[in-house]
Amino acid sequence: MANFTCDICGGTIKMQGSQGGVCQTCGMEYDIEAIRAKANAPQQAPTYQQPTSPYQQQAPAGFVQQPVMSQPTNQQGAIDRQALLIHLNDLRTMETILYESKEKKKDLDNKDSTYKKSVEQVQQDYMKIKNEADEINSQSENGYLSSNGHKSQNRVAIFMLVIGVFVTVFCLFIFPWKRNDTLINMLINLFFYLSVGFGIIITGIAMLVHEKKNVTYHNSEYKTKYEKINKSKVEKFAEKEKQEKWYDRWSKESREIRTEIITEEDYTKEMLKKAYDANIIPLQFRTIEGVYYLYDYLSTSNQTLAEALLQANLEAIKQRLDQVIESQGKLIVEQQQTNAKLASIQATNQQILQNAQRTAYNTAQAAQYAQIAATNTELLTKLNKKQLAYQRADFWLK
Repeated sequence: MANFTCDICGGTIKMQGSQGGVCQTCGMEYDIEAIRAKANAPQQAPTYQQPTSPYQQQAPAGFVQQPVMSQPTNQQGAIDRQALLIHLNDLRTMETILYESKEKKKDLDNKDSTYKKSVEQVQQDYMKIKNEADEINSQSENGYLSSNGHKSQNRVAIFMLVIGVFVTVFCLFIFPWKRNDTLINMLINLFFYLSVGFGIIITGIAMLVHEKKNVTYHNSEYKTKYEKINKSKVEKFAEKEKQEKWYDRWSKESREIRTEIITEEDYTKEMLKKAYDANIIPLQFRTIEGVYYLYDYLSTSNQTLAEALLQANLEAIKQRLDQVIESQGKLIVEQQQTNAKLASIQATNQQILQNAQRTAYNTAQAAQYAQIAATNTELLTKLNKKQLAYQRADFWLK
């Protein structure tokens, strides 16, 4: 069986039965029609040249210098450069839409979690003040005094008044006059017991006055606290109702936006799959980092796709491009949306792709150009209609 060479990297294509073949080096897939076209194509012997470019270095000591195959400027079977850039830009846009959609869903989830915690905190604050209000509303003034550790001293004060009156009466009418004692001693005893009696009476009266002041103070405190707590309860309830209504609205709208984003993601994934199925980009480069790298490399140099693939280090590319994608992704999609509104851009793209299709190397390549044209038309038509779902989500994330 003849060995077929990959158009992208020059590697060997391994056959996979009637399904076609896959390049062993870059992973490019070839359907059975492309294999047949290669089998029927005239074989050309490759020509070799010594390094002429400063980028083609001589082999260091201990290594064998490999001959360098000449690269014709219009290599037979190679994809048209302008068509390739249109294709890569469309891939880059679709990958960015999926990336931004994923990020917006994360932002919506984080925002929802923050808002939910805020509402729960307001509800907890309301329940706390409500319990306090219910407790104070269920108490009378005396109950409030008791709950605050106040014990009435009225009984003690009255008891002391009774004792004081008894001592005084006892001294005046009974005790001093029944003793066989001198008048001076009797007067001294009378003065002493009267002092004790009056002292007890005065103490009892003082306790009654103090109790009256305490009751007045605590009753005033009760009324103040009662009014303050019930007012606070009304305010917290109003705030709770406001937050709950706002969160209900947010939840409903964010769920709708999220559903739109998911629907748009599914549509974009399907469109992206059809674009990748054209088998222009090798499997391992079918990522957002891969298409960003290929577009930037080819749009800023005169190198070929094969050279771009051979120069690539996907891990290094990913680390370097993560920040670029995050900072420039939105601008790339917005630029494509601007292009979608310009009829001249669409007409130019279609003209390039039609010309490339007419000069296609074989029917498989013509099918690739047709797929690029269909993807470009579908993508620009979608971008021209309205804002993307993830872009509308920005309104709810402010």
